[in-house]
Amino acid sequence: MFAMASAPLAPVSRAGDSWPQFRGLAAGHTEVKDLPLTWSETEHVKWKTPLPGEGWSSPVVANGQIWMTTALEEGASLHALCCDLATGEVRIDVEVFRNAVIPPKHERNSYASPTPILDGDRVYVNFGSMGTACLSTKDGHKLWENREFQVDHQNGPGGSPALFQDKLLLAFDGRDLQYEIALNKMTGQLAWKTERSAIPKLQAKPADMRKSYPTPVIFQIDGQAQTLSTGAERLYSYDPNTGHELWSVDYPGFSNVPLPVLDNGMLFVCTGFNKPEIWGIRVGGAHGDATASHVVWRQHTAVPDQSTPRRDRCAALHGEQRRHRLLPQHGDRRDALEGADQQRFCGVTPGRGGAHLLLRCAGQDDRHRAGRQFSGIGGELAGRWLHGFARGRRQGTDPANQDEPVSDRELRRRGK
Repeated sequence: MFAMASAPLAPVSRAGDSWPQFRGLAAGHTEVKDLPLTWSETEHVKWKTPLPGEGWSSPVVANGQIWMTTALEEGASLHALCCDLATGEVRIDVEVFRNAVIPPKHERNSYASPTPILDGDRVYVNFGSMGTACLSTKDGHKLWENREFQVDHQNGPGGSPALFQDKLLLAFDGRDLQYEIALNKMTGQLAWKTERSAIPKLQAKPADMRKSYPTPVIFQIDGQAQTLSTGAERLYSYDPNTGHELWSVDYPGFSNVPLPVLDNGMLFVCTGFNKPEIWGIRVGGAHGDATASHVVWRQHTAVPDQSTPRRDRCAALHGEQRRHRLLPQHGDRRDALEGADQQRFCGVTPGRGGAHLLLRCAGQDDRHRAGRQFSGIGGELAGRWLHGFARGRRQGTDPANQDEPVSDRELRRRGK
C-alpha cells in the first residue's frame, strides 16, 4: 500500500510507545484510548516538522524515536530519517543509497514507499530493488547493505519487509522475475530464496500482469509459523525458516497491495487488479493447491485494491469511496460508508468504539503538489510534514462513559 507523506503518526502502545513495523504488532489494531477524532493545523497537533524529499513509508516508533525513509533528487538519493518522538526534531538524516541509474515509478508512488522495521538498536530500511540496509539507531551508521536482488517493479517499490526471528523477509515480484527471500538480519547475507511456483502460469500473461507488491505477513497456523504473501495470481504460504512452500491458493489478479488478514480461523485476501475480489479462506489443514478445498466465499462488490481489510467483521475499505462490513463466515455485505468527495481511499486504521481513520489519496488536482493529504472524521492536514498528535478525550464516545461508542451515523454526522 502507498503510505501518505503527511499521514498522522500510527497509533502507538502506551506500553513502551512502540509501533515498530508496518501496521504495528497487532495487524493495525491498537487498544490505546483518548485518541482524537478531529484535528486541524491548530487542533490536537503537538508538533509539526517539515521533512525533506518524498516518501510514502509509514513512520515506525520505538524508544522515543520515529524512523521513516525519503527520496531526494528525484530518486537519486535515498535517505533514512529519525525524529524525536517528544519534540518532532529531526535527529538523524543519513543517505543510505545513491542511485547512478534511477528506475521508473508510478506518479502516485515514491522511491521510498516500503516501511522500515525497528528492532532494538537496529532499523532495517528497504527500497525494493534499489537496496536493503541495516542502520544503527544510535547514529544512523550503516551496519550492512544488500543490493544484490533486482527485479523490474515497473511502478517503483511497494511492499515492506517483515522480521521473523533472525531473518528479514522480502518479496520481489516484478514484471520479469518473481521470488521471495530471507536475509540474515545480523549480516544481510542470503538465508533462503524461493521462486514463485506460479511462474509457469505467469509466463502466459503480459509482463505487467506478473508483478505484485506484497508485504510478507507471519501467522501461526496449524501450530507453526507461516509467512503469507500475495503474488500475482497466487497466495503463497511458506515456512519462514526454510522458504519451503506449504500451500497456495489461486485467484485472478496482479499488482496486489493489501495484506492478508487472519481472524478466527478465516483468512481474508484481496486479489488485486484489474477487478479486485475479496476471498474468505478457511485456514488449517491446507496442503499443496488449497483453492478448491479451502476457499469458502468470494465477494466482488466494492473491494479494496490498495487498503488492507480490518479484522473483526472484515470491514474492508474500497479503493474509490466506500467502506463495507462483511460477515467473515460467508462474506455477506452489511453496510457501507459513502465518501462525499469521490476521493480514493488508500488506508483504514481501526480504533475503539467503532471509529476508523480513513487515509485519502490525493485527487487529480493534487497530482503536481510536493506532498499528499489525508482526511478522516473531521480533519485534514496537507503538505510534506510529519505531525505529532496529542491525546485528548475521545470525541467519538459519550462524555459520561469514555468507552461507550456513539453510533456510526453520529460519527458520520460529526464528520460533515
